[in-house]
Amino acid sequence: MTVQDSNGDLHNEATSEGVLGLLFQSKSSSPARPFDNIPDLGRAIANLPGSQHVGKEAAVTSFLRQVFNGQRSCSNEYMKLIVAAVRLRAVERNTPDSANLTGEVEKAIQALKKRRDRHPRLKHGFGARPAHTSNSVALRFVINPPLREITTPLPDGKPLSQLIAENIEAAEISKKQPVIYKLCFTSATDAVDFLRLIFADLQSKNGEASTNTTPDIAANIMARAEAENLLQVYIIPYYLCLTSALIDNPDSRDDCQGVTMQLEKSGQVRIYPIAERNITYWRQMYYDLENGVFGDYSRIEFEKYRNLIVRR
Repeated sequence: MTVQDSNGDLHNEATSEGVLGLLFQSKSSSPARPFDNIPDLGRAIANLPGSQHVGKEAAVTSFLRQVFNGQRSCSNEYMKLIVAAVRLRAVERNTPDSANLTGEVEKAIQALKKRRDRHPRLKHGFGARPAHTSNSVALRFVINPPLREITTPLPDGKPLSQLIAENIEAAEISKKQPVIYKLCFTSATDAVDFLRLIFADLQSKNGEASTNTTPDIAANIMARAEAENLLQVYIIPYYLCLTSALIDNPDSRDDCQGVTMQLEKSGQVRIYPIAERNITYWRQMYYDLENGVFGDYSRIEFEKYRNLIVRR
């Protein structure tokens, strides 16, 4: 069977859906499949006899998500681990025709790998879709923004901290629906440092000190933005923050776009648009966090860190 991809090319239907259908159980799965979901496969690989990934279930699961979402190629090592896990689990679950299943899984992964190699990742441009501006964005999901991003314009033409400051300040006086920002960091220290940038931007206009926004007023604006869920800051597992990214409208299949942010040795941050076919990975991460799949994350409360952010 052939399908048409986003570039209009015809190719064999060697997609991640084929691999997922072989590996994971669903309501329509017949016969039974060896695994419940990707984390279940990650645990199985980490617990294989002699595995070098013991205790690293989360890292394995994160890598598998990227493979199945087409963001990374599956190495020969991981392909062997997946096949070994399938073989062992098929025996444990008494899966019918397990020998044929392992062969089909290996073929499907190979096909997925070859297809990805034929279509290298796009590094520039959003394809036919125009870059978003904050006027067309309802929700922004930001993962581990580098602190030096303050000097680097995003597609809106402004640094991220300034965009957030303007958004939550406008929410105080405008009837227009503001953008919801969900920021994710690996540590409270990084989160507080970034919140300080927002706090500083609230007190300045075009780089000059504002005579209207005192430190107390700026802090109260941030507190209200948090209370109204316009500014949400979370601490999430480190293995989810290996790449810095900003995703617009992650809750919308048709209107989701994003960029990755790479801090270079020069101290500058470069922006790389995420190819349309790779945006699924980030939408899945947003969905998993929203639904508590990872479990071990917490929300930063502004009042708890108010004195550190305001620092007089």
